Amino acid sequence: MNILLIEPDIVLNRIYIEALKRKSHNATAAYGAEDALLKLDEATKDLIVMEVQLANHNGIELIYEFRSYPEWQDIPLILHTVLNRSSLSLSDSTVKDLNIVDILYKPKTSLDQLLNSVDNLTKSV
Repeated sequence: MNILLIEPDIVLNRIYIEALKRKSHNATAAYGAEDALLKLDEATKDLIVMEVQLANHNGIELIYEFRSYPEWQDIPLILHTVLNRSSLSLSDSTVKDLNIVDILYKPKTSLDQLLNSVDNLTKSV
């Protein structure tokens, strides 16, 4: 699976990319919104795993920006974020409309749980 990981923390980004690659995924790192848009332009992705708390950009606005491009409208998203579900202020219908397939609260999510979420999506595709 071709995955774009948007994680601003350099250390976490490296850890997650290495773990995804060990699971035989083709994982590409992005550290912010502009970087993510460039990486999506370079190659089609099957999944985006992203932190919503991004420097200089609102992650939710970035999701809406992704969805404004026809070629990116159907890419599933896993939000792996320091914001808990209630802080995101996303209704269930908005989550569904934006094709957010999982929301993982980073402080309570292990690396294995993140990888399981990715693997579960891989099995359902």
